[in-house]
Amino acid sequence: MIDKSRYLSEDPSEPKERGWARARDLILELPVRIQWQPRLTDVSRFRNEFLCSQRLTHPNILRTYQLKENGSRLLLVLEDFPADNLRDL
Repeated sequence: MIDKSRYLSEDPSEPKERGWARARDLILELPVRIQWQPRLTDVSRFRNEFLCSQRLTHPNILRTYQLKENGSRLLLVLEDFPADNLRDL
């Protein structure tokens, strides 16, 4: 579940089957995208890649803000972008 004390959903009616939702980070005061990731067998590798991605700064790379484990899924909070997917940019 999304931490409702930190993230305010931009549109609560957005379909969850799409795998992501737009929200507002109430601490960072930024629009974000929360992406649901299926449970991976190698969570430690995904966590390491997440930590590495936080150190990268480039106009063509989305910033990552948070990684949370939630039961059988991982939630990845990243910079929002103005399209449904990156191919549409």
